[in-house]
Amino acid sequence: MKKALIVILGMVLFAVLISCNLTSLFQKKEPKINCEATAAPDSGYAPLQVAFMANATVTGTKEFVTYTWNFGDGQISTSQNTSHTYRKSGTYTWTLTASVAGVQCTRSGSVVVEGRGYYPPTQSDDDSTPPPTTSSGSGGTAGVGIKLVTNLRSGVFRVKINGELKAENSFHNEGREKNILKPKKLFKAKDYEWAKEFKVPAGDCKIKLVIEDNQGSRGERVINLNLKPNTHRFLRVVVRGAPGDMRVEM
Repeated sequence: MKKALIVILGMVLFAVLISCNLTSLFQKKEPKINCEATAAPDSGYAPLQVAFMANATVTGTKEFVTYTWNFGDGQISTSQNTSHTYRKSGTYTWTLTASVAGVQCTRSGSVVVEGRGYYPPTQSDDDSTPPPTTSSGSGGTAGVGIKLVTNLRSGVFRVKINGELKAENSFHNEGREKNILKPKKLFKAKDYEWAKEFKVPAGDCKIKLVIEDNQGSRGERVINLNLKPNTHRFLRVVVRGAPGDMRVEM
């Protein structure tokens, strides 16, 4: 009798263990997702080009992750890694949402864009248009220093003063080429720099800055200055990402 009872209890225990193992084996695992997001640079002058990069790790599912960037200025992107240009000053809150199998992971941050020192394109930058005339500062000469800072790979930079071509510089940025296969370090590549001093008549001065890359893209700005005799003005021209993203700092 005892042996029969032991056998029965053993069979019941074995059935319970088998049932638990089968339940855990066929039980559907809940998918989980963890994500990271970066934006660089996170501050600067408009127009500011920012590189956005995301990465997600997933468990419990083999479905693909979808990414949605909200840049905080009404624009979005569904690429995992992308870039966006902020063209107006302000503080923008960006958000990344990574989704898979009905679950989401969200990360956010902010980008501060300043407008100080930025000169947008003028409505008329025709070389034939004379600079605005004023009576102040006429007579004598003044100095203008212009410095180009760019991470474009190659191109041509031109400076026209009062309609006359004063400088034309062709460049090839070796620093950027060395990092071209490392997207995360693309915006940390060494900048190409060029600078020159110009002696101009005092008074009203129209300076046209033009840059073209090796793909034919073009960007230009026109700056109108009123220079007093024996004074000096310095213009720092920054072009990053594309020729059209040119800003001029004074």
